[in-house]
Amino acid sequence: MEDGLSELLQAIRVEDACCLHAELSAPWGCRRESSPNAMIYICVDGHAHVAVTAAAQSVALRPGDCAVVAHGSAHTLKDSPSSPTLARIPDPDIDAGTGLPTIRCGGGGGRATLIALELQLDRMRARSLLRVLPPLLHVPGEDGQLPPWARPLAHASDIEIMRRGPGSTATLIRLAEMLFIQLVRAAADSFVADVAHGTHHTRWSPPIINALRLIREQPGRRWSVAGLAAQVGMSRSAFAAAFAREVDEPPMQYVAAQRMLRAADLLKTPDIAIAEIAVLVGYESDIAFARGFKRHHGIGPGAYRRVAKLGPAAEASPQARQMMARPRSA
Repeated sequence: MEDGLSELLQAIRVEDACCLHAELSAPWGCRRESSPNAMIYICVDGHAHVAVTAAAQSVALRPGDCAVVAHGSAHTLKDSPSSPTLARIPDPDIDAGTGLPTIRCGGGGGRATLIALELQLDRMRARSLLRVLPPLLHVPGEDGQLPPWARPLAHASDIEIMRRGPGSTATLIRLAEMLFIQLVRAAADSFVADVAHGTHHTRWSPPIINALRLIREQPGRRWSVAGLAAQVGMSRSAFAAAFAREVDEPPMQYVAAQRMLRAADLLKTPDIAIAEIAVLVGYESDIAFARGFKRHHGIGPGAYRRVAKLGPAAEASPQARQMMARPRSA
């Protein structure tokens, strides 16, 4: 599964990220409704409980622990499972030192400090990974701190936040992307075991991993089912059946999707003409390419390029500001 996991993670792109800091005292609790965005919670000190109700999954966070709600499932975050959830969440203030939105509230009891990251994933690219991820991932810390591999990422993020300058937004988004990838890797033992026992998706076989790599590396090649099968040493019929079973879609449908994802990346580069992109992703006609792109992404390549120029949102989403707070008094 190690190479298979690499194939899954190769596709991951974080398009935007925002961060919220919370200094809380018990009792506190909130519910986050379902969202297309992934959430990462980092416990700096104190403790917290994260529960995805629909999946009947929960974890207790201690200092240095991280939790990932990759699917954006509705979940609760509390100091204790028995604490009530909040009806209204106070607006965060901007911390003068870090510039981060910060919530300071609670009932005066045990204290906890949390960091919440909201990640806007490219969900088309993340689709295959999300199929195998459970609703909630838990990555324990070490000796009350983040795991050793996470500390350089946290340090680099702190530096960027404190010394904001040209390119800081892009750098912070990439650091968040790397943190997400590393958290998935760190938690892989748990969900890979489920994959192996059939709880989740079928484990990818070496020939299918090879085929996925070939398609990703050469999306513009004139692939056929027979050609892919020959490349990985299988008969056409056996390959087509194995690919559809393990990847959940036929080979040529997957090829078309990968071409459109590659085209979307190229459209973010302003000096490559759309007609040239069409050729690079395997289309002889820019008209046919435009039709295929619109069918896949919902808008034409020209409109997609114009939207891409707007860049990531500068503000945290309203949901990101509704994370944690003190329950309303009776």
